[in-house]
Amino acid sequence: NEKLPLVVLMHGAGERGVDNRYQFYRMKGFPFWEKYPCIVLAPQCPTREFTNNNSDCVWVDTPFGAPSSTMKAEPTRPLQLAIELLDSISSLPQIDQNRIYITGLSMGGFATWELIQRFPTKFAAAVPVCGGGDPAYAAKFAKLPLWAFHGDADNTVLPQRSQEMIKAIKSAGGNPIYTEYPGVGHGAWTATYANEKMWDWMFSQKK
Repeated sequence: NEKLPLVVLMHGAGERGVDNRYQFYRMKGFPFWEKYPCIVLAPQCPTREFTNNNSDCVWVDTPFGAPSSTMKAEPTRPLQLAIELLDSISSLPQIDQNRIYITGLSMGGFATWELIQRFPTKFAAAVPVCGGGDPAYAAKFAKLPLWAFHGDADNTVLPQRSQEMIKAIKSAGGNPIYTEYPGVGHGAWTATYANEKMWDWMFSQKK
């Protein structure tokens, strides 16, 4: 009879597939579900071999190494399916509508940014890890509790992608938290998801 928080996990490009298991590979770290009982939603994006074009095997259709990007009018098919899944799950009576959280790494970090850009009032908190977004939408979710992470030596997704989003949010009146790991490349998720304090912060947020 208890409503539970919903945690949405968006995996990176390396965890694509159809086995409904590998999307958790990089999510190792602190077992947050033991400390904070919750429902975890982890959609899986297919690999290229199961699709007809490149946009059907990514959460966000953009070069991940580009210095900037703009959000397209429509989400990719995998992200659209994830949105429909999220809408279905989040409407269940067991879900606490005031405690829906989202986090994602790399390609999933891009997905995290895009989902809060498209649905700025859906989530109680967001934790994008080594991803990038479109700063033109920052004002829409400026008041959303957000903690972003990136490695300063990341050559796969440039740290400036997170930096520009944080700057835009602050310019729009928001107060995001940003952690940049010195000497860390494209692997900021390891320290982030092992950080119990991050999970404590996330689960303390309510709409």
